[in-house]
Amino acid sequence: MNETEHHFELDIVDTVAPLGTKVIGDPNIPCSDLSDVTIPECSYWVRDHVTEISLDCNDPQPHPVDNSRMCYRMSFDLDPDGYNTDEYCENFGGIYENDWCCVEKENLPYIFHFTEDSVHDLEYYCEDALGNQNQVDVEWFRVDSVAPETLKTYGYPLVTTDGGYPMWINSSTPVTLEATDGGPICAVGVDEIYWRNIVLEDPKDWHYCDVDCMTWDGKPTAPEPYNPYIEPFFKPEESCHIIEYYSVDLLGNKEIKKWQCVFVDNTPPVVSKTLGEPKVATDETYTVSDANYEVDDQAYYITQNTLVTLSCEDLGDHPVNDVKIYYKYYNDGVLLQDWMEYTGAFTYGEDTWHELYYYCEDALGNTGEVHRELDI
Repeated sequence: MNETEHHFELDIVDTVAPLGTKVIGDPNIPCSDLSDVTIPECSYWVRDHVTEISLDCNDPQPHPVDNSRMCYRMSFDLDPDGYNTDEYCENFGGIYENDWCCVEKENLPYIFHFTEDSVHDLEYYCEDALGNQNQVDVEWFRVDSVAPETLKTYGYPLVTTDGGYPMWINSSTPVTLEATDGGPICAVGVDEIYWRNIVLEDPKDWHYCDVDCMTWDGKPTAPEPYNPYIEPFFKPEESCHIIEYYSVDLLGNKEIKKWQCVFVDNTPPVVSKTLGEPKVATDETYTVSDANYEVDDQAYYITQNTLVTLSCEDLGDHPVNDVKIYYKYYNDGVLLQDWMEYTGAFTYGEDTWHELYYYCEDALGNTGEVHRELDI
């Protein structure tokens, strides 16, 4: 009997779709880590041009045909068409077809990064040579590359020159730093504010606080490291201070360093009194009407024509000036004039015992000693 040739064929049935693998590099923050409430359209926060994303495909056992390819597309909330997949396909490689960018097996894993701040919907799937395709994976990425903005404010007292430099504070003035994360689209939030204080003790450097703050170049610098900002702080030393500061958001976007220059003046002004003629010094005393004073001046006999003149000088290396003198006086132990601002020389209108109290303060409220003088 004549027989035909026997044919043998092996047919391997593969109906299992390949598996997709996505690796999100650093920095990245799962949106669930930042809020107990679900954030709409948010799976991860990442940085553009920094956080790398890797997409790959693996055809699993038992009978993988392999030769898998990966296809992805990406939405873009600022694009009128809603997607900018074609731009990424051109920049990072792949074949753009039917609104998807497809990459063959030999070019996997496929690594790219986002190139703009936006809310991106990243969709991808894997397909083997038999057309077995896994379910499209969808995740939302909020991309933020904008650093925070830090605002420094001084509390009271503060004296500026027409709103600018030079400016003065004293050691009771709180310095407050507040930061707002930048980016109108996907601001992730502020992580830390940092600051440091540089005290310029050499008089040749004081011009920075006077008029040249914007030319500060960081030299000379103090060795102190930057401090994490916790609460308003104060500056105890009198001198010219440079306060440098910046903020960092949760993704590591770092603000360019800022600085401000300020004189710290704690030295109170000194008040003095001059009597015209006639006057005669005396050792006479009188019962003190107000014990709240520090200096007992020389007592005098005078007349109603003797002119009383008060003056004030602001002292220290960085005097804020703009001083005011205050005074009050008693006649025979009776308060005739309570504290009032001194505006010019005066005389007494009565022949009696006069207790004159006076002091001076500068524009920061640094107050000098209260003086008491008996004028008869």
